[in-house]
Amino acid sequence: MALDINYTPPPTGEKFMESDAKMRVLMGPVGSGKSVTCSFEVVRRASMQAPDASGRRRSRAAIVRETARQLQDTTIKTFLDWFPPGVCGDYMRTTKTYFFKVGDIECEIMFRALDDADDVANLNSLELTFAWFNECRDIHPDIVDAMSKRIGRFPSAKDGGPTWHGMWGDTNPPTMDTWWYYQMEKLDPADGVSAKENGWDVFKQPSGRTAFAENIENLPDGYYDTQGLQMSTFAYISMGIMGCLVLVCLYISTSDRTTTWLKNLLNLSVMAYVLLLLAWIWVLLQLLLSDSMMLVAGH
Repeated sequence: MALDINYTPPPTGEKFMESDAKMRVLMGPVGSGKSVTCSFEVVRRASMQAPDASGRRRSRAAIVRETARQLQDTTIKTFLDWFPPGVCGDYMRTTKTYFFKVGDIECEIMFRALDDADDVANLNSLELTFAWFNECRDIHPDIVDAMSKRIGRFPSAKDGGPTWHGMWGDTNPPTMDTWWYYQMEKLDPADGVSAKENGWDVFKQPSGRTAFAENIENLPDGYYDTQGLQMSTFAYISMGIMGCLVLVCLYISTSDRTTTWLKNLLNLSVMAYVLLLLAWIWVLLQLLLSDSMMLVAGH
């Protein structure tokens, strides 16, 4: 049975796919189509592998999520929804491995839950072509470092080697004092200020509350207008809906908001205060831009 898939990535997703950087990140608000774009990137990169002597385009990929529950409930379901077993190959539920096979494309896709530094050992001896970190801001840096040493090792050199190898991740914006933020902004994690080139390509989708929001055609009407009404934390609205970077001191629950604010404000450095001010300015500009766009659209 043939499978007819019609997919067009959002504008930022298209730019993301065009990059050959060894590490890429697609960042944006909830509902912006990041996971689907990254799912297609797995198959697209597999199809770009040069055929071996037998005419097969063979590759091996790892798809990583922080917990087994998240992996099963979201990542695997999204991938299998677009590339159903039977039509596109065989999925082994016990090992969470998908032997993707369409035409001359053969890609062994290994779904893995990797929580923290203790899981680094689970990557030992893996020989991969590429890897995708789903919701990458939740992935421990040691996992990323270990994975970087496992990619580019399949196919072996005797079979022609990989045509391309690398890693990528998708995520909502990380908080501004984390390893992921420093890497995505090309800052030295040692001080959080000095510039440090790392070879990463980062692609940032527009806010969900602007006229440039992506994947709107696949969301319910008014999706972003109603999001956050029942979740009043600044962090959720800023990171989840508007796609803004936020300091960790803002990532707090409503119930203990006052206490946590005071505690964290007292511990902030001068640079942190500057970043906090810039974060507020950014959010205000996004709100003003959103209002302006709606006024223009109304006329």
